[in-house]
Order: sequence, then C-alpha cells, then structure tokens
Amino acid sequence: MGPIRGVSTLVGVAGAGFLIWLSTQLDAQSTDGYWAAIGLVAAAGLSLVLSQVFGGWTKWGRPGLSPEVLLLAFLPALVVGGWVLLAAQPDANWFQRHIESWSGDLHVSRLVRHLQGQYLAMLAFGLGALLGLTVETSGPRARPEPVPAPLPEPHAPPLDEPALPPPPAPAEHETWVVPPTETATVVSTPVPSEDATRVSTSAAGDQVEGTEESAHSREG
Repeated sequence: MGPIRGVSTLVGVAGAGFLIWLSTQLDAQSTDGYWAAIGLVAAAGLSLVLSQVFGGWTKWGRPGLSPEVLLLAFLPALVVGGWVLLAAQPDANWFQRHIESWSGDLHVSRLVRHLQGQYLAMLAFGLGALLGLTVETSGPRARPEPVPAPLPEPHAPPLDEPALPPPPAPAEHETWVVPPTETATVVSTPVPSEDATRVSTSAAGDQVEGTEESAHSREG
C-alpha cells in the first residue's frame, strides 16, 4: 500500500503544480481570465486531496460524498471565500458593486480589501482542497466467511407412551350379589257364561240322578 500511495501523491503534486503554473499564463486583469485563474488554482487543491483518497489512503474503499462535511464545512467556507473572490473582480459588475456595498453595511470592508491582495490564490486553493475533503470512502467490503453446515442433530429416542393404570380389582371379602328381578305372573281364568253355567248344572243333576238309580238297582 505504501508505494501506491507514494506514486499517487507524486501524481497529485505534479498535477497541482501544473495547474498553478497554467493559471499564471492567463490574463487575470479581465473578468474571464480572473475566474479562469481562480478555477485552476482551486482545481490544484482538489487534485492534491483526491490523490490521497484514490491512492489507498482509505484501503481501497469505495469513494462517496459526505453530506455532513459538505453542509457543515464546505458551504460556510464557500460563502466567505466566494464573498472575497466576488469583491476582488477586476471589472466592476453587479456582483462586485453589491458585495462592496454589503461589506460596508456589515463593517467588513477593510477585511475584504485586505484579503483581496496576495491571499486570493490561497483562498481558491483552500476551497478546492476543502471540496476534496468532502469525498470519503467506506472500508473495503469484507468477504463473508463460509459458514459451516450445521451437523445433523441426533434423533431422540421415541418416548414411551405412559401405560394406563389397570382398573382396581375388587377386594376378596367383597361379594357382589345381584338380586333376581321379580316378575309378576298373571294367569287369566276365563269367566263362564250363563249358558255354560246352566248346562253344567243340568249335567250335574243328571249325573246325580243316575247315581241314585244305580244305587237302588244294586240294593234290589
């Protein structure tokens, strides 16, 4: 990782130096040349910081933008630095006149004029470097370790079903006697009619008379 970072830092420094030299070749007395020179100096600061990010500074992580650094650090610095850079434009325009007027209202005109001298290039370089600091990288993705297959659990022996207790046996001295059921027997006797009674009566009389006659015949 050390040689790679060293080479990337060398490339970043060489790129930043080239951009700064290129900015000196422009005519900064015009508005277009002024902003072109400011942009090249800012790009020099950005390239120097990015060389560390992409050179293995964070162990080959995936680069991304940090919204916290962008909102809390870069934007406030951009407002202050851009205020001074707008006020230092060589040609008077709408932005330059309003910035000077607002600086007088805020009582910072002297500070703004002081920074317009030899600190313009430093402000531009610092803004570019701060923009590069908003780029962060996450750590390398860890390869998931192979998870060993779980061993099969031994089969538990089947549980014996609990046997039901046998019904309690009767005691030896106890005797169970079931009394027989008494069933009433009904005998139906036919009721003789009146004619049958008469016939039976007359038959009985004839039998008696016949008996008497036979008795007399025996006596004679």
